[in-house]
Amino acid sequence: MPNLAKLGCLVAVMLFGGCASAHQEPFRAASFNIRSGVLFDGPDRWAARKHRVMEMIDELDADVLAVQEARSEQVREILEANPRYVAIGAHRGNGKLAGEGVITLIDTDRFMIAEAGVFALSDEPDRIGSITWDNRYPRICAWSRLVDMETGEAVRIYNLHLDHRGRESRELSADLVRKHIDARAGDEPVLVMGDFNTTETSEPVRRLVALDQSGREMRDSFATVNPGVDQGTFTGFNTRSDGEKRIDFVLVDTKLGLIDAGVDPRKIDGRYPSDHFPVWADVVWDATVIATASSTGLAAVDEAVE
Repeated sequence: MPNLAKLGCLVAVMLFGGCASAHQEPFRAASFNIRSGVLFDGPDRWAARKHRVMEMIDELDADVLAVQEARSEQVREILEANPRYVAIGAHRGNGKLAGEGVITLIDTDRFMIAEAGVFALSDEPDRIGSITWDNRYPRICAWSRLVDMETGEAVRIYNLHLDHRGRESRELSADLVRKHIDARAGDEPVLVMGDFNTTETSEPVRRLVALDQSGREMRDSFATVNPGVDQGTFTGFNTRSDGEKRIDFVLVDTKLGLIDAGVDPRKIDGRYPSDHFPVWADVVWDATVIATASSTGLAAVDEAVE
């Protein structure tokens, strides 16, 4: 199996003169809503599709993988199948093991976990499980500060799952995440990933990417690398769908470089691993490196649709 992160580095060699030093070695950040394992999904129930999820995670080969909707038993099975990862984050019911989790999987061969935490997306961020806006379910954000073992550089990771019904909740959640970033990140770069349950032109996404008073600005990685490409990420397990709307994101700080980004809409054994497609971005520390036309990203899409 080819290492796609290294393939992205080959693209960089052609476009930008290559990965001449460890400082240019890319890392892959990905987001994947794996669908709760306790739902009655017939042929797409967890027991019938977990091997597809495991294969997809293996193919993504991410250094940082933001997972949403993961129940504690699903996290355990993923970690057993992928010993390279450690999991940080929490479950939304009580911040421990109850309910769906917002879990970030970290490859500790590449990154050291320097700090990590979780906060509620509500007016009471310290009370996990709190609901104070118009969201139907409790919503949380898992954050971490990772240090690259190869370069010593640090990056802040935010993994969130915004509400599927509450417009106010999505907008105020975006504000709260940016406030948290402004209070903690300083000059360090940030990645914001997850299932936002809204599209790239919406107000929550605009608030997450907007230039703020500190000078921080974020990029929608897929739109940056694949301008004008209409590729959705949600199918509801409909095998005739290639993704209705793009509601899953990897937002990349302009302090970082971007080699490639894509959506992986492949089927495995004729069915989708989840009701969402995973999204990914290949990132470098050099902010001057910006791809404007995807090679591996669009190739992955084309191959899967054929």
